[in-house]
Amino acid sequence: MKTKYLDFLNLNENKHSVIGLSEVEKSFKIVFDETKVSSVKSLFDVNEDTDETKLIISINNLFFEETNILYTKFIFFVNKDKTKLVKNKFHYLYDINCKFKEVLFNDIIELQLELSKILSTESFGKDIKELSDISVSMTTKTNEWLRNNKIDSISLYNIKYQPLVDNIPCDSLFFRFELNIEDSRFIELNIRKIDKNEYKLSFNEGEWFYDVTIDSINGIIQTIGETIKNYLI
Repeated sequence: MKTKYLDFLNLNENKHSVIGLSEVEKSFKIVFDETKVSSVKSLFDVNEDTDETKLIISINNLFFEETNILYTKFIFFVNKDKTKLVKNKFHYLYDINCKFKEVLFNDIIELQLELSKILSTESFGKDIKELSDISVSMTTKTNEWLRNNKIDSISLYNIKYQPLVDNIPCDSLFFRFELNIEDSRFIELNIRKIDKNEYKLSFNEGEWFYDVTIDSINGIIQTIGETIKNYLI
């Protein structure tokens, strides 16, 4: 069966259809409708050297069914007027320290499907998933460590994730937590990956600072417990 030239042209135009940013915004609202987040922020970044304009959507503390991710961001390439996409693809922060994945799509429906797939399959890297999982039970596990080590002279109320800003350059990415002790002392804890298998934990309270490097995210609970035991009692 033959197709008229104009019909063929329309079909090809549809495959590479222009997607407006209002459609992208609507897609995020549809996909993330049942998702709980601490914050969502969008901004535009213009590269003076390449003359590229990017739309960056940053999400903190994302909870979707079984998926829990402390931080990620989605990057789209847009026109100078910031009204539509110029490429039918996006990059998203897959793991700590600038590990991104590229995702291609043909139209707005495929964009929604790809976003949903990332969430439903928990398509993120090992480090960010481990840190996100630990953050959920950080208070409970640290108190358990303190009890097991017979430390009962101090009460840890909670450990809360406190995003410092909504969009951090990926090579400077760190995660800020607040340790609430006795509901009167508030210790800041910053966690940052500094090498392939090295993670730096920085504690501070007023003029007191303490840094420690560990070789596994799984050592965070013990490190917090030992810091409380050795420096905060």
